[in-house]
Amino acid sequence: MTLPLSVSRELGRFQKKLAHLSTRPAESRNSDDGSYDFGADLHELIQAISHFLDRLMNAVWSKFGETAAGKQKPNIYFPDCDSEVAFASRLASLQLPTLETKAPQIFSAIRDVQSGFGKKDHWLKTLKKLANLKHERSLNIKQTSMGSTFIGIQQDLYVEHMSFSRDGINFRGQAFNQRTGEPEKLRVGFLRDVQEILEIANQAPLDFVRNSIDRARELAIKIHSDDKESC
Repeated sequence: MTLPLSVSRELGRFQKKLAHLSTRPAESRNSDDGSYDFGADLHELIQAISHFLDRLMNAVWSKFGETAAGKQKPNIYFPDCDSEVAFASRLASLQLPTLETKAPQIFSAIRDVQSGFGKKDHWLKTLKKLANLKHERSLNIKQTSMGSTFIGIQQDLYVEHMSFSRDGINFRGQAFNQRTGEPEKLRVGFLRDVQEILEIANQAPLDFVRNSIDRARELAIKIHSDDKESC
């Protein structure tokens, strides 16, 4: 089938962003002057794919949601469940308790990508973990990758100059404690969260994103399979 135009365009933007990331030579993926940040761009694309899945779920709710009298529309997120019981509970909380009966193909499409149920495919859980990383810590500058290592700085900064290399950070300026506002030395934490998550998934970053776009497209096709208006 042909996807709705808005959905097709969004997937097309993902592909263009991936193509741009893929053309960056490894040695130039992070510029010393901060004008380009491969790690931040990669993470933004992963977040965009995750939000795309949430919008797909909202489309499901719009067609099959069952809001009871006096109830409001719930917050819609694409489910990521570890068991059949949790999946059924999540659909109920999304006001979709009869989705399996009303739209069995859509129900199966959503169920089949769940990370639990004894399967070894944890793509969805990996995607969600990566997309949510920035929500777990407060950063004042974007995460910057040095090879496979990510840097996070949790201070307020006045920067005259800052550059990164495998030898460390060249910083000229002043760092301030976020809680007290007092001046202090620059503190750098080397965050390996992204690397470790992808190592568990046994995929290189760009390969994972490429697979995520393909999986999102497959879901979109199944979820919009009965749409009458498509372009």
